[in-house]
Amino acid sequence: MRAFVQRWAGVGLLVAVALLLLAGLPLLAAAQEGTQPEQIHVVQQGESAVGIAARYGVPLARLLEVNGLRSAAVAPGTRLIIPSLSDQVIIHLVRPLETLASLAARFGVSVEEIMRVNGLTRPDGLFVGQRLLIPLPGAPQPSPTPALCAAGCARLSITTPARNSTIASPLRVTGQGAAFEQTLVVRVLDAAGYEIGQGHALIDGPLGAVGPFSGEVVFAMPPSDQPGRVQVYSVSPADGAMEQLVSVLVTLQGTGLDEAVMALKRGLESQDYAALTALMSDRWQLVFFDAESLSLSRPQALRQLRASYLGPGQVFVDLSVDARSLLASLDSLPAGVTHVAFSTGWGPDQQDDAFLLFSSDARGQTRWSGMVYLFAGLRVSSQ
Repeated sequence: MRAFVQRWAGVGLLVAVALLLLAGLPLLAAAQEGTQPEQIHVVQQGESAVGIAARYGVPLARLLEVNGLRSAAVAPGTRLIIPSLSDQVIIHLVRPLETLASLAARFGVSVEEIMRVNGLTRPDGLFVGQRLLIPLPGAPQPSPTPALCAAGCARLSITTPARNSTIASPLRVTGQGAAFEQTLVVRVLDAAGYEIGQGHALIDGPLGAVGPFSGEVVFAMPPSDQPGRVQVYSVSPADGAMEQLVSVLVTLQGTGLDEAVMALKRGLESQDYAALTALMSDRWQLVFFDAESLSLSRPQALRQLRASYLGPGQVFVDLSVDARSLLASLDSLPAGVTHVAFSTGWGPDQQDDAFLLFSSDARGQTRWSGMVYLFAGLRVSSQ
């Protein structure tokens, strides 16, 4: 009798569990496609209102409105109210073969309304499993926001830099645009079309709305002025492909390296001290190989050159030598050196060598910043 009772008790337990699972199916479906309760989110380091809105599937404008925010920048530790969307939208997971047009017809709203709520910038490109917010017909609208970009409007434009302007690194890029999660990519290309710098720009405004953007990009300045191009583009959230692209032709400011090297060669070989003064950096390093190093002012450096090294010598700057690799086998370069040139004929017997050091000043322009001096006994072979 006890075994009989235990056996039926076990069967009853299984039936109860099955009923609970069946009862839970609508809850599971509601979690995938249905309303969303109001909750609290504590902002973590590196998070923004844009990303938080995307994470919870709520319109950015609604999130900002509920929390009394004026921008998408929020401090870590801030407690944000994630608004309930029960009276505004439902959450839908995209299924195979579904399009914005079919979803709009199914739920009785327009394609433009779905695009606006989800911050979409084009009517195609849905992917299976994508979470969409579907606005309910007649749902109340959030506070007025900047005009959204409808199909065919110009969603991307560059304000600065201006066309044909001369730019230097770092570069501040501004304009108007719309993009996924309010982020644009900024690139700088040289005359040959090679990328020499990349950064990002952030759009200030509600998700999916055209708003002002600003960003900074650091790029490798070429040795001499040359044509270039600044590009700004958005990236597809579905496959990472480039979407909207706009660019502007500019002149890339060079560092003046080529000009500085040739000017120094002429100045040293002719002992033109006025020209050398113009090329020198404010603090000039005189480094003796395997010995002491002196940091000199410009007048001190010129006196040293006149009295002991350049004046009695007959210097020749040999640009055919790979001076950087040659010096690397002897000594490490001082910090900040961007280029090295090899020269001979220094000193009273014209038997000493010197490595000429070039660095960039605060404006990115090349200066003669010092030299590594080698006495005759340490002569370096350029072969």
